[in-house]
Amino acid sequence: MPGEEAFEEDEELKRIKEKKLKELSKRASSSNMPVGIVTLSEESFDGFVSHSSIPVLIDFFAVWCPPCRMMEPVMEKLAEEFAGKVAFGKVNVDENTELALRFDVSAVPTFILFKNGKMLGRIIGARDYESFKEILEEAIKS
Repeated sequence: MPGEEAFEEDEELKRIKEKKLKELSKRASSSNMPVGIVTLSEESFDGFVSHSSIPVLIDFFAVWCPPCRMMEPVMEKLAEEFAGKVAFGKVNVDENTELALRFDVSAVPTFILFKNGKMLGRIIGARDYESFKEILEEAIKS
């Protein structure tokens, strides 16, 4: 029956999706890496940045900043795509002024990339998805 074929394909696709989700979940939990974007404070920052040899991208932002809000969906998409390969954190500069001073954040958004606890580089201002993707892919290779 023609309708039966389409139903079988849908069931197979569903099984594949479930299997992939389980694999991704297992990989994320086995690496002890946080999934998504982690909100950081002055107390949690150093441990988060130095906890792994994978790159860590930190978004220094302010709630009142329109470009910062514009970057939220870009960062969420990147965090989803690079899950397990790059850790993502965000720091509210108004609530964590010592961190902002420590890293000389004078404009928001400012993005700082770390690897092995060391700063690799900084991006000031909003950028598009492709720009960040290239930077993160390069950081993973190095």
